[in-house]
Amino acid sequence: MLIFRYPIPRPETTVDILERGLTLYPELVPPLVRIEREPTVEDLKPLIIEDGCGLRPGRKGGIRLQSEWVRVPGPEKRMVPVIHNYGCDRYLGTVVPSC
Repeated sequence: MLIFRYPIPRPETTVDILERGLTLYPELVPPLVRIEREPTVEDLKPLIIEDGCGLRPGRKGGIRLQSEWVRVPGPEKRMVPVIHNYGCDRYLGTVVPSC
């Protein structure tokens, strides 16, 4: 029987993921911010549409770790980065911190 202690995203985990992501890929922050100053996690927070968490299913062919810019519906026609990171399954996720 599986017991889930954290069925909802934990803020401290979200911040940790954002910090590590920004260290590895500063391009997550909009280019104008990067020109003006060193980007921070606070620059990423307005880009987050929704936090989510759950089980990590496996994926044939290995993990998918990819970024793309997607236009958000609305009058601003704002572009936000979407990070695809899935297919790590439950075992690899315990061995590889980025999964």
